[in-house]
Amino acid sequence: MTFADPRYLVVLAVLLPLGLAAVLVRERRRRADLETFGEHPLMARSSSLPSRRARLAADGLCLVALALLLVAQARPQLGATPVVISRTGRDVVFALDLSRSMNAEDVKPSRLRAARSAVREILAASPDDRVGLVIFGGSAFLQVPLTLDHAGFELFLDAADTDDVSDPGTDLGAALATASSAFGEDSEPRYRAVVLLSDGEDLEGAGRTASRDLRDAGVRVFALGMGTPEGGPIPLYAGRRLLGYHRDETGEAVVTRLAEDDLREVASQTGGSYTRWRGGAVGEVLRELSRLDQREISSRTFARLADRYQWPLAAALVALLAEWLLTSRSGTRRSRGGGAPAVRGGGGGRRGSAP
Repeated sequence: MTFADPRYLVVLAVLLPLGLAAVLVRERRRRADLETFGEHPLMARSSSLPSRRARLAADGLCLVALALLLVAQARPQLGATPVVISRTGRDVVFALDLSRSMNAEDVKPSRLRAARSAVREILAASPDDRVGLVIFGGSAFLQVPLTLDHAGFELFLDAADTDDVSDPGTDLGAALATASSAFGEDSEPRYRAVVLLSDGEDLEGAGRTASRDLRDAGVRVFALGMGTPEGGPIPLYAGRRLLGYHRDETGEAVVTRLAEDDLREVASQTGGSYTRWRGGAVGEVLRELSRLDQREISSRTFARLADRYQWPLAAALVALLAEWLLTSRSGTRRSRGGGAPAVRGGGGGRRGSAP
């Protein structure tokens, strides 16, 4: 037998001797008090209180009940019971835009960092989903296949950077096509979704065609627009040092703006939704994802130690009931016995009783 929380056994080892000591001290004091009024045997017989034997038995039952309650709190475990754990969830592929425009800081601290934060929030709220990661710019590739290992997924997510793609442009079509191919044959359409995080500047214009293919495959796209319509310049950093801003052929700083129309159309064609990134945006995406069906993704059986706290708990209740019955019956018998026996002396009969 093992105990899930053996700390209570330590408490028991301390309290039980203290309880025994308290009972012995009380009995000594009671005997001394009775002897101040007369002979102890006579005073004990004349008292309406329970006898010494009944009191000790009742105290013993109380201590036994206390000990059993503490043993129950320690959660004794004996034997094993089979437990089946199954995980139900969805298959969600995140398509993360790593084009150069995602470095813009019109969304703080930057579009890319805000996108990473949004993905982590969705992961935290959906711990049982299988997730995959597609990164894209002017081209796209599958960075993380569908997996239940969210910790490993986040390692790749945190490492994703705009330097990872050689083509700094944005091709939503390539991203959606790669995301569609990430779903395996065991993934049914009603469990699938693509979460697209991008500023929407679809320079190749292939997003609409790819979204129609996803619609035909039963995959919904939930787009999260990273940026603002007003836009901002694209900073150039060397480490943490700002070197300047990206400029066009004329030397003017390039201003990148959130292209919501591209993202909204891609999402609507698949029956999904579009949301601009701001406070509460992730909550809207999570509500949309929650409407998807879930399926059993994994299942495993293992043996778990069986809790047997019910046994000492039931025994403690029996001990308390026995203590109550013993005390009440003993008190009833003593009270029915009346006062002390008659003490006859030379002058006549006299009765006396101790209080």
